[in-house]
Amino acid sequence: MRKLTWLVTVLTVLVILAGCVQPPPTPLPPTKAPVAAPTAVPPTAAPATKAPEPTKAPEPTKAPAAAPIELTLTCRCVENGVNANMVKWYKTAVFPMFEAKMKAEGKNVTIKLVEFGGSDEQLKEQYALDLKVGKGYDLFMFDGFWIPEFVAGGLIKSLDEVVGPEYKQWEGWGHISPGLQDLLGYQGKVYGIATGTDVREIFYRKDLFQKL
Repeated sequence: MRKLTWLVTVLTVLVILAGCVQPPPTPLPPTKAPVAAPTAVPPTAAPATKAPEPTKAPEPTKAPAAAPIELTLTCRCVENGVNANMVKWYKTAVFPMFEAKMKAEGKNVTIKLVEFGGSDEQLKEQYALDLKVGKGYDLFMFDGFWIPEFVAGGLIKSLDEVVGPEYKQWEGWGHISPGLQDLLGYQGKVYGIATGTDVREIFYRKDLFQKL
């Protein structure tokens, strides 16, 4: 009986103790770090549209280079010889000025001087021979008194036939006296431009002349 009472007492104490002993708290699951909100992705910028380059104006078409033209002029003149001053005048004044004028007009023109050292009569014969076969130089130095003979032979033409009536508008005529202009004219037509003239003198003995 005493054993039974003791056993009940022990069980009671165990029950009381069991009620007083709290079970260990249930461990909470570890708190997860808050997930950062996704960063807003900035809108993709539209690719910049490149402005079209301004249309370039087409380059002006260059005019084709003028074909070279060589004119020949002959005269009874030789450098450091007969009519040497004429050669100098042509080469240092006339030709350069004319060629520069042609260049300003877009023409590539040069002049070549062909010197002739023979006599006037030899030059005249050479002119006639060349012109009869359709050859010769582009420009001739001519004695005015040859004009009628060459016109009669059909070897030369007037400026009116070669250039046209506009030759009369040339400003240079104002620098040439009418008398000099007539030297290279015949039957109302002009066949050349006088570059100068000369004087021919006749000497005689008065005493002999009076006896005639």
